Amino acid sequence: MTYYVTAWTPTGVITGTGFTPDGTLPQGAVACTEEQAKNASQYVVDTSTTPPTVVNAPSAVLLAQAKSRQIALLQSAFQQAEQAPVSITLASGITTSFEMTPHDWTKIVGLFAKYVAKGITLPSGYQIPDVNGVLQAVTVADIENLFNAGETQMTGAIAKLASLVGEVQAATTVSAVQAIVW
Repeated sequence: MTYYVTAWTPTGVITGTGFTPDGTLPQGAVACTEEQAKNASQYVVDTSTTPPTVVNAPSAVLLAQAKSRQIALLQSAFQQAEQAPVSITLASGITTSFEMTPHDWTKIVGLFAKYVAKGITLPSGYQIPDVNGVLQAVTVADIENLFNAGETQMTGAIAKLASLVGEVQAATTVSAVQAIVW
């Protein structure tokens, strides 16, 4: 079985590998070992040699890759934190949670704009569903509290993401990068 690299970036970072049972390499491919093909993030293509060769990735490349992966993980955690349900105590005395998905947040912002910002009275018996789908009677003050809780959650998540991404970018070792978690 012959392994090879099919694609790489201008800096040599490997973006594609393959193998062939008959040893025939595609045009432009660079031969490599099975280890190099299966762990491509640990290697780069050195185009300064003729023909190009696959070599161990410099620590700067490995650090950059680790930073990119960690930032992607942090962005995923941010999205979950930003969209987590928020709990408020309603004017009725019931404490319950409401979804904060983009769709739900759009509805909350709409309610805030219409009833809170414009000072319009809610229709009698107005209700919105909580996280369990139970309709909860709300007041204008409840809508304002829900909006404020959602905004606080979102701005807190944004600030935390910015701080953590800054830490990742400042980290100087792969292990330091990987230690930065949500």
